[in-house]
Amino acid sequence: MFKKISLLFLMAAIVLSACGTMDVTIKQTPTPAIPTIDPTKIALEIEATSMSAFVTQQAAPSALQPLFSETPLASASPQPVSTKPSTPFVSTPPSSNSADLIVEYLYLEMEGRHGGCVTGYTPYGIRVGVKNVGKVESAAFAVDLNGSQQRVEGGLVPGQSIELHFAGTVDSGQYQAYVDAANEVAESNEDNNTLSFQAPTPTPPPLCTPTPTPVPQLPAAGICEGTEGKIVVVTIYPDIPDPRCAVIRPDQVLKVINRTQGPLQVILATFQADLAPGEEYTFSVPFGEYLVPGVYPVQVLPCCGPELWLKP
Repeated sequence: MFKKISLLFLMAAIVLSACGTMDVTIKQTPTPAIPTIDPTKIALEIEATSMSAFVTQQAAPSALQPLFSETPLASASPQPVSTKPSTPFVSTPPSSNSADLIVEYLYLEMEGRHGGCVTGYTPYGIRVGVKNVGKVESAAFAVDLNGSQQRVEGGLVPGQSIELHFAGTVDSGQYQAYVDAANEVAESNEDNNTLSFQAPTPTPPPLCTPTPTPVPQLPAAGICEGTEGKIVVVTIYPDIPDPRCAVIRPDQVLKVINRTQGPLQVILATFQADLAPGEEYTFSVPFGEYLVPGVYPVQVLPCCGPELWLKP
């Protein structure tokens, strides 16, 4: 046992002795050198590489074509591009140099009434006023009222009016009139051919007081001269008419002028007119429609009317 321990100590001493004299050299393996990176150089190289690729792409035969071609369209001359907004299509309006028929008015009236009274009670009806407000004479046309029609065969000249009487009424009191109901007339305005009317409950007009038919007298004394034209003009001066006597025709009408300082009342047969100083009035009904051949005084109140001689 002792020998074994001695041997171990001897071996330890030998080892320690050897370590004290041993030149221990630690060799360090050199680390490979890491190259220095220059950021500026790298950026330039990348840019050069990109540019080279870009130029190569543009020059390569297989390069992509641009989306929009710069080749101009085939045209005889360059066409300007309009910057104005597009205008919607508008149809050509009808010529204003045409007829233009309108329904001017509608009203409820007793048949045969003229003025403020009637000679006898008759059925009610609707009167339709039609006018040509265009610039050209119209052709013949039809007027429709609630399905009943009347024709105006002669047409209407510009500015001319006509009144039609449709007999009878409807319980509803609602009326609708159409002019040119069959669309026979070319008009400058086709949108003004109708008019509606709600008729009120009618009130019967008063009966007229019978007026005696004028009785012709003997030819007037003195000189009676004829008058040319369609209108016989009588001027009333203070104390005297001019002319005092006139020969008239059945197709003529009477016109009276007040040259006095006061108002006048003029009466001929069943017609009457009130004239202020300086005023004039025309009786629009021709003599032949209410007078028979003979001599008739024109009553002028307060003074001095002429005589009219209607010859056979």
